Amino acid sequence: MELVKICKLCGRTFYVNSNYYFKRREYCGKKCSSSINGSKGRGIRKKYNTVVKINKDITEIKFTNSDETFIIDTKNLEKVLQKTWYKFKMGYAASNNRADGVVFLHSFIMRLHNKNGMVDHRDHNVKNNKEENLRICNYSGNNRNCIMPKNNTTGFKGVRKLGNNKYSAFIKVNYVQKYLGAFNDKKSAAIAYNKAAEKYFGEFAYLNEIN
Repeated sequence: MELVKICKLCGRTFYVNSNYYFKRREYCGKKCSSSINGSKGRGIRKKYNTVVKINKDITEIKFTNSDETFIIDTKNLEKVLQKTWYKFKMGYAASNNRADGVVFLHSFIMRLHNKNGMVDHRDHNVKNNKEENLRICNYSGNNRNCIMPKNNTTGFKGVRKLGNNKYSAFIKVNYVQKYLGAFNDKKSAAIAYNKAAEKYFGEFAYLNEIN
């Protein structure tokens, strides 16, 4: 006798034998089962990604070469699991094969692989690959949304310390640096940068957090 069950991962129906062992099955085929359990091989990368958490809206998936995870919309799960994803430089999720070369998950989700254009992470978290966090942009827009450089010593983007205990604010627009003035404290300079960034960059402006 066969029983009809629903796969916990992809939602498809499948049939199992009514004996005790097969009744315990929760996932339909090899791909879904392997995605949950992971590969038992000794290689650097597992053959399949492991789904860590899943609900109606968000799915959390483990990289094949790291215990770290990334998130996607659950509606994109079946499409995403068509490939395996490893942790690339700076934390990006990437896949690599002979046919396609290196494919980045955020571009794959927005269908921009091997096409003109770029995909930007709104919140700067490259592991958050939900569609609401991704937007199509050009090279300039992507650069405008860059976080503060690591060599910044003031703690604010577009602000540098002057020799007279004052701070200057500046912004680069179309590769040209614009001077925004000198200020008695760095927070005032940061506010001046934020206003200029909103003016020139709009939705792509990376604003300083000012307490």
